[in-house]
Amino acid sequence: ENIPVAVTNTEELEEDDLVVYPKSDLVTDIYITGKLSDLQKINEDDIHINGSINNPIEGKNYLYLKVNPTKQVSYEFKSDFIVVKLEKL
Repeated sequence: ENIPVAVTNTEELEEDDLVVYPKSDLVTDIYITGKLSDLQKINEDDIHINGSINNPIEGKNYLYLKVNPTKQVSYEFKSDFIVVKLEKL
């Protein structure tokens, strides 16, 4: 629960003078399945979730999530996206 999410296309947002507002930590929940021996080796620092905002505009946008797989486990998001609000600088 509450795994941090990094926005990968921040340069594109900055070029359009857009920022996530209100400024808050983006987090999501993820389900992990696999062998018990593999699951016991994983901690929160092993899970890296990122996302990008396609065609960013001022107002409501969807941040589509991806996970960088580690070890021999499967991942499933509770939701495949986060709704974020963008504002002009």
